[in-house]
Amino acid sequence: MEYKTYRFTSETTGEECEVKIKRENKMKKISLSWLHILIAIITLVLTSPSIRGEVKPEIIGYVLKPSNDVHCQIQIEIVESYAWGNVPTIQKEQTLDILMDRIIFEETNYWGVNEIFYVDDTPYILIRLPYTGHWYGKEN
Repeated sequence: MEYKTYRFTSETTGEECEVKIKRENKMKKISLSWLHILIAIITLVLTSPSIRGEVKPEIIGYVLKPSNDVHCQIQIEIVESYAWGNVPTIQKEQTLDILMDRIIFEETNYWGVNEIFYVDDTPYILIRLPYTGHWYGKEN
């Protein structure tokens, strides 16, 4: 056992006092290097998305561009990703309709912007791209 000694002087009486406190070490001493390695391993296990079974969301970019329509002056153009090449046509059309509705939702409700949402158990996130007058050489 280890004793810690404290010495102090009373402000009112001027007497000197000494106190000894017995300290017990109940914890087992572990090397800090092993503790750091253990913390690092636990952190990697808890934060690794592949271990927890998470899937990265598919990023869908869209552009709001001017339209010549009298009733709706803004047109939505979706930049399709490469992952849509294997999707059947009907499912692709339905997913595009859902994405259009979600874009309208995010543009009219700013508290819902940049949230991950799911369509057919596939996570998506929408990113608004700036309108530059043309897109990939296509001029409209």
